[in-house]
Amino acid sequence: MQTTPLEAQDVLDYLKASGRWTEELRATLRETVRRFRLDHDPGNGKRSFLRRTYDCPFFAGGQLGCTIPSEVKPYGCLGFNAAAAAVTAGEGCHSDQALLARQDSAASAVDHRLGVSWEKLPLPLALLQLA
Repeated sequence: MQTTPLEAQDVLDYLKASGRWTEELRATLRETVRRFRLDHDPGNGKRSFLRRTYDCPFFAGGQLGCTIPSEVKPYGCLGFNAAAAAVTAGEGCHSDQALLARQDSAASAVDHRLGVSWEKLPLPLALLQLA
């Protein structure tokens, strides 16, 4: 999931306030970044490809689903839903791209207040960079 700086800051604030921002979680995030090469530009030398797939470290699988409450989830996560019933492993999920595009244009000015040099990053990488 690609996330804006403001969305990542909301998640980071939640993790810290709930006592979940631990060394164990940071190690899990670093391993996710390493395993899926989230810190490498997936471009072809001429252009960069922003869309990437990776296993979100906050997804607990099965009936448990995401461990981040909807009040602080990145917008893309809120719109990333199963297209069929009984999905347990993320198969058949997709995002409402038109809705996300509208959100991006509305939120872009707010993101610049955090003083970061990126627009969107995968959530694990964004959290580690903000911290």
